[in-house]
Amino acid sequence: MQCHIEMTSDMVKNWCVSDADYLNSALNSPAVQPANIMQQDLDMTISRLQQRAEQTYLQWIKPLLSC
Repeated sequence: MQCHIEMTSDMVKNWCVSDADYLNSALNSPAVQPANIMQQDLDMTISRLQQRAEQTYLQWIKPLLSC
C-alpha cells in the first residue's frame, strides 16, 4: 500500500498530466486509477486526506509536545 497524505489538489492534477503516459499504460492494474476518477470530487477527497494527515502528524509529534 502506498499513500500520499501530503497531497494537494494541484499536485494530483499535475501528476495526472505529467504521468499521463504511465497512467494510461497501467489502467489494467487494480492499483492505478484513471486520471478522471482520481479527480472526481477532488476537493472533498483532499479535504478528508488533509484531516487524516493532520491527525497522523499530530500523533508523530505528540511525544515532542509533552517535553
